[in-house]
Amino acid sequence: MSDKGPSIRGRRFSLRFLLIGTALVAAILGIWRLVSYRHPAHQFLSYEKAPYTSGRQMRIGPNVIKIVSIARNRYDGKIHVVSGDGLSQQIPGVAQLKKCAKWLDVVQIELSPGPDLVEIIEVRIFDHETRAMLMELDKAYGWQIIEPSRIQIYGLGKEIPEKLDVWLRLNSHADGNVYELAPKPGASVEIPGGKIAITEVKDRFAGWSNAKGFYPSSPESGADSAVLLDWQGAWPAETKYQFTSVSDVGEKEYEGMFLRLDWNSKSMGPVRSHFPLDSIDHFEFRPFGGRHRFFFDGLEVPPSSGRKFDPPPTAKIAVDGNECQGFLSQFDPLRVRYLVERGSNVHGSAVWNTLAWINKGGPKKNIDSQFTLMFNAQGIAGLPLDIRLQDATTGQWLGQNTQSSGNYMSHGMNRKASAQVFNMPLEDVKTIEVKSGIP
Repeated sequence: MSDKGPSIRGRRFSLRFLLIGTALVAAILGIWRLVSYRHPAHQFLSYEKAPYTSGRQMRIGPNVIKIVSIARNRYDGKIHVVSGDGLSQQIPGVAQLKKCAKWLDVVQIELSPGPDLVEIIEVRIFDHETRAMLMELDKAYGWQIIEPSRIQIYGLGKEIPEKLDVWLRLNSHADGNVYELAPKPGASVEIPGGKIAITEVKDRFAGWSNAKGFYPSSPESGADSAVLLDWQGAWPAETKYQFTSVSDVGEKEYEGMFLRLDWNSKSMGPVRSHFPLDSIDHFEFRPFGGRHRFFFDGLEVPPSSGRKFDPPPTAKIAVDGNECQGFLSQFDPLRVRYLVERGSNVHGSAVWNTLAWINKGGPKKNIDSQFTLMFNAQGIAGLPLDIRLQDATTGQWLGQNTQSSGNYMSHGMNRKASAQVFNMPLEDVKTIEVKSGIP
């Protein structure tokens, strides 16, 4: 009797089992890789482990956030536009990009939809290669949101990297409904399901309690303001609204929490704003948009060109002995606001998130012998501003530190607030010259 080898049927069964087993192992490994994969950026805290896309669009809430155009100015005034993949060749704000081209490298990213559906709360720009925030790489870098839906990235005397991670925090809304409320007691607005009203306002907020209400302000109280809200109506559970303060120059401060309208209104304390009450134009209410975050990973922008840079421009403020305020358009698109006041009531500076400001409080002192010069610069936090004063009588120019008695400064994300107090009457000043150097 001879030995028989394995049957053909047995061999087929073994091969089928091997193939099934191999496929199963591959599937398990694929799932494991998918579940266990960690994006390289997520090891950095500033990314907040946000979702990401390697493309130019991503669905966030009810909207698809899409890059419409990418452009970069050149020293000779030409605009380099990224083409292809449906990107628009029609660039908004071209005149401004050309105007600053000789001294400021600007990359502009246009997004859609606009603020009627998507409100950009915060932007962070990272160098893709190092995953470091640009302003951490060099103080010459910065960025800001340009209404209605543009992000501009700046390099002052230094070219911007060619590959970026563009990180966004935003509200995504299903519709464009916005409800406005004046910053005064008794103001109210009808919203779907009920009404929201302001019962009390407080400038220079110093505290609040259920028993005593608002605490009295003191000279040391900051510039913050606060409002007490009352809402009446019938809402389903988890009806959430976003509260936003809008300043007299259009800047917005988004409250970090949402209002739950199904709660009893008396259970909530005041809603606080870092804007002084007299600088608030109105408040806005919208259904809560989620405060989503995500980033465009490795976004390629027009390449650097080895360009040169001219010195930044010089601006002059025609004081002629008078209090004044405004914006220094010579530094556009960087937003530099100035304020010149008699006397002094500055007692510090502060920063919160993307905001930076000067704390003022109490009556002004030394109105006849001092004046205060304040700046709020947006776009590059490290923007240096050097000043000279022109004597109203002799016409001579005085140095930056001439008769200066106090300096205050704070830096937010791409924002700087500063104040300088001078021991001379404002009537003695004809012109203030403002120059910017390279950080």
